[in-house]
Amino acid sequence: MFKKITILLSYVYFFITLLAILSPVSINSFGFLPGIILLWIIYYLYANNFKKSTVVWKQQEKNRSDTTTLVVLTIAHFIFYPLYTEFYTGISIVTGFNNFLSGISSYALYQKHFQYNDLAVLSLEKSPFIIINGVLRFFFVSSIIKIIGLRKEIGWFELVSLISMSSIIIFVSFSRGTTFEVFEVVVIWVYAITVRNYTNSIKSLWTRKQKAILLTSFVIVIIFFFFNIQLRMGQGYSFFQNAAFDKDSLVFQYFPTIAQIMYVLYDYFAFGINYTSILITNFWFTSYDGVTSFFFPDIILNINSNHNNYRDIVSGYVNLGARWNPDLTILIQRLGFPVTVIIIAYMGKISQRIANESQYCLINAVFLYYSFYAMFTLPVGNFITSSSANIISIFIVLLVRYLYKKNIIILRFFSLK
Repeated sequence: MFKKITILLSYVYFFITLLAILSPVSINSFGFLPGIILLWIIYYLYANNFKKSTVVWKQQEKNRSDTTTLVVLTIAHFIFYPLYTEFYTGISIVTGFNNFLSGISSYALYQKHFQYNDLAVLSLEKSPFIIINGVLRFFFVSSIIKIIGLRKEIGWFELVSLISMSSIIIFVSFSRGTTFEVFEVVVIWVYAITVRNYTNSIKSLWTRKQKAILLTSFVIVIIFFFFNIQLRMGQGYSFFQNAAFDKDSLVFQYFPTIAQIMYVLYDYFAFGINYTSILITNFWFTSYDGVTSFFFPDIILNINSNHNNYRDIVSGYVNLGARWNPDLTILIQRLGFPVTVIIIAYMGKISQRIANESQYCLINAVFLYYSFYAMFTLPVGNFITSSSANIISIFIVLLVRYLYKKNIIILRFFSLK
């Protein structure tokens, strides 16, 4: 499984690299080179710790508790997420979906409601929604990995339950006018399918049939992604009016539709490479403050009054807007590059060790998912650190793993024996 995880991650990084190089943006491809080099350095630090193992993950037989668990989880999703959506957006899931079908973006309504009700501030009223969302996210991820990735046979009821839970989470995207939930659902399903192929001793990452399904799903998601962006920006928005869009690029000259799609994807998945490249070429290695910021933790620089905010620095070279800071740059700013290197290498090492135990416990397979997801988000954005649901889910993973290893509790749901 170690090899499959690193291969899957290499596909993600290769996709990001191609987007950075080929996207129709008014930036020379060589301008992305520093960020691309750093991207593959962190991949090597992580993947180099995965060594060949004789451990084989075993598939699990169906048990009665699975059906009961899925019934409870499905009902919980269909009760909670309509309430969660209305609390955060001010509109119902049905209204959000109808808005989408009518060509109306709910994003502006969501932002207005969010700001008017001061939902960015933690409150007693908000806390239950945050906690329950995190707990449900944990069980959602665990259920898909268990049923799709580790179950020997998948029954129709289990499949319908997982699709139903995935759908209600996707409907949250309609009400928020965003695509983040859709993206996360796709990532977990792709990971679970990859795990299943490993447990079935399939050498390739995916079978031909799976590749066809994944490609079709990818096209559908891209269409939704592209359409949703246009709805959010309004009918007057044009890619061609954006200063960053390069109308003279080769890809736009020969494939204009693909060029527009690539530009949207670049904005979300490859902009982090541009962000990192700017820091490398214009700050980290061009001044004393930059060098010290690169090598030393932020707390030391604050004490020495040499603190520099990376976002402020990058905004002097490119319009950031609402774009995210890559988690990698946040780690470097707060901890320094040497400590960041140690953390990434250790995460690869601990993932290797945990993978050797995964035939005994589902919770380890869930841990490996978040390990992969963390490496996905590092050079791109804040997929984990900006999501309270993911943070709570990871905390539960670590807690349950600790309790399981200490034999304090034994949860049948997480046992693969």
